[in-house]
Amino acid sequence: MERIDTKIIQIVIGVTVVACLFLANVVPNIFSLWVLLPLIVIYAQTIVAGKKRKKRQIAAVVGFLIPVIPLMWFVHMQWYFDINGAATGSSTSALIFAVLPVYCFILGAIGYAIGYAAGSK
Repeated sequence: MERIDTKIIQIVIGVTVVACLFLANVVPNIFSLWVLLPLIVIYAQTIVAGKKRKKRQIAAVVGFLIPVIPLMWFVHMQWYFDINGAATGSSTSALIFAVLPVYCFILGAIGYAIGYAAGSK
């Protein structure tokens, strides 16, 4: 059984994780794991799908990443550059990072389902 190459997907996820940690402008801590949980989960799914040669699951992973990565980048860029007072506009503005994984999992689940359906032969 040969392995399907998923290195590009893994690199994209890794670059996004590093960029999000940098753009959050905080020291990585346990809360960082919560914020990055969607990317960690889908990274593990990518490794499993690549080893099992499941093209349909890889299409589902890509479907998950299509809405999640832009959302993660968007929120972190807003925060880092303080666009429209994203970081300094309110004392509760950092709560976006508490709900960001929930939004990512909801949008990612929709993309995952579409990718899974589109990945059929």
